[in-house]
Amino acid sequence: MQVFGLPGHVIRNAGRVSRLLGAQTTTIEATRRRDAVARWRRAMKDGLSADQAAHAVGVPRSNA
Repeated sequence: MQVFGLPGHVIRNAGRVSRLLGAQTTTIEATRRRDAVARWRRAMKDGLSADQAAHAVGVPRSNA
């Protein structure tokens, strides 16, 4: 099907927009993991070792 009368950029970006509209929101668990990683990185930046930072954040090092 060909659409007449729409600017080319609208037609080219239609696929991108439909993917954005269909994207699912982040889960609570994903938000918790992202928060834990951010806290772990801050602890590492403050001079803690990876093990100490993971312990301070409260997650196993394998998850950080």
